[in-house]
Amino acid sequence: MVTTLSEHERSELSGVASIAAGWALDQTTLEALRQAAGRSAVLHDLAVRLRRELTDQGYCLVRGAPVQSDEELAALQGLVSTLSTEGNGGALFFTISPTVDEDEPTDVSRTGASFPFHSDSTYMARPHEMLGLACVVNDSEGGDSGLLLAADIAARVESKAGRDALLALEDRVFPFFLRDPVVGHGVQLAPLLWRVGDEWHVRYRGDVLDALMPRYAMDERHESALAVFRSVLDNPADAEILIRLQPNDCLMVDNRRALHSRTALGKGARALRRTKGYFLHSEHCTII
Repeated sequence: MVTTLSEHERSELSGVASIAAGWALDQTTLEALRQAAGRSAVLHDLAVRLRRELTDQGYCLVRGAPVQSDEELAALQGLVSTLSTEGNGGALFFTISPTVDEDEPTDVSRTGASFPFHSDSTYMARPHEMLGLACVVNDSEGGDSGLLLAADIAARVESKAGRDALLALEDRVFPFFLRDPVVGHGVQLAPLLWRVGDEWHVRYRGDVLDALMPRYAMDERHESALAVFRSVLDNPADAEILIRLQPNDCLMVDNRRALHSRTALGKGARALRRTKGYFLHSEHCTII
């Protein structure tokens, strides 16, 4: 399902954003934007729709979004989340564009290489819940974004290997780096796939597991479950949701409930503005 902003909604976002003109977009300003948006009946209704889509689908796609205005984009995403510079390159909006050759030793997100299914912020004790991708440019070589819901992964793991494989993936035995500004640094052991109420949650970064597993050996049961999990990601079939982002699209993904990926793309063929944050309504708290 796609939400296309109406002229009235764009006008309301612009009006809310105007209160931040000339201000730095720090947390005080972001809170002011959120409070101002909360006083708009039009934006309240939009927020309800976006939250419903995130709940029902694990993501929402907004067309006609104000992707090049910092204040308006912050106001839009602030309808469902708080935004954070932590873990986002130290910036509220981090530009991702393939400007680096694939053979250079750098983050794959800054290259044109394909990026297999993964979660963001796996190095944090509590990874970011919301991942925002606002599309500025996406030409014919720009590639597709892929989503794979945790619930679909769980169903396929159980179909392939039974209930015990699911239970093994819920155990806190899978190693991830820990680079958390509050908790500290080290290595953390976490589950890959687990239930929170009626929802399935997922945390996965294949290259990180590959780097750490030789140091943190798992037993045969957990290695076997991991192999099944990876086989599902390698061949998601009809479970994969492919999205070709268009300029002025804003994709917001529940980073707890979906993995995301990217197909290969040409140099300079796509530019996204990435944001990260935490939902206003979650199992941890409700932010008002």
